[in-house]
Amino acid sequence: SDSRSLQHLPDGRWIQNTERRTDAGGYVGVRTDVTELKRVQEELTRQRDVQTATLETADLGIAAFDGAHRLVTYNKRFTEIFGFGHAVLHDEPTLEKLAADVDARLDHADPDIVRASVWVDRLTSGKPVQGEMKSADGKFYDVLSNPTPDGGFVLTLANVTEHRDAAKVLQEA
Repeated sequence: SDSRSLQHLPDGRWIQNTERRTDAGGYVGVRTDVTELKRVQEELTRQRDVQTATLETADLGIAAFDGAHRLVTYNKRFTEIFGFGHAVLHDEPTLEKLAADVDARLDHADPDIVRASVWVDRLTSGKPVQGEMKSADGKFYDVLSNPTPDGGFVLTLANVTEHRDAAKVLQEA
């Protein structure tokens, strides 16, 4: 059986110690300097933490879909805009599944609300998309989608309700 340990030396280096018992009853030990690997891991963790903080503090709904239209990352604001629960979001749902969930909860009597399924073809066209949508809670969002190299896209939604209301007041004045 192998025994592994990681040791941080006073000079800043990281050493991985691996010991294995031999068939003859002895031990073989290997010491590997993993300082560079540890540095890269720490940098990747730092970058992930910065990206997560950026996504979660943005006042935008943000979601990324891969080339198969599966949701691969999103922020809390995205889930709030559409009212998605954990049951809908687990296991990388497709855009089509998410659109069907939204459509099932829409007030179809409201002429300003466009069915989410209408957006699927536009968003998966491989071209940038810009438009406006009204959510079930009556708020309006500027929708931007940009394709990614893998055939997917990144979707952002910005609440423009106050801007629309202010423009409407100015128009009526």
